[in-house]
Amino acid sequence: MRIRPQQRAGEPLDDLIEDPWRTFRCPADTDSCTVEFRDDDFVGAARDAVYYVRAIQAPTPKINGTNLACEYDENGLCVNPRMCSGNYLTDVDDDCLADAEERAWSSPIFLAYGQATD
Repeated sequence: MRIRPQQRAGEPLDDLIEDPWRTFRCPADTDSCTVEFRDDDFVGAARDAVYYVRAIQAPTPKINGTNLACEYDENGLCVNPRMCSGNYLTDVDDDCLADAEERAWSSPIFLAYGQATD
């Protein structure tokens, strides 16, 4: 994610917040990966920038991975949402599993224009 702070009050935010800005895929056959990036537009934009890295894990089944389970119709629309409450309200055969994508965020990476070097 790249955020360019406003340079004046009222400057529209639509073009200043880019989420996602860039996407990198890790190889599927590894447990981890390393990513390096460069913002080739930084100098030309002539403004400060803040970057955040968001890592999204491949989906894995989790108990209550979503708050609601659902029955879908032939068009893929949820027609019967139901909570998995883990008590007598939930069917005894329901394991309450649903895929979830665990996420992690980096600390902000702030670059001040005019102070950055290669």
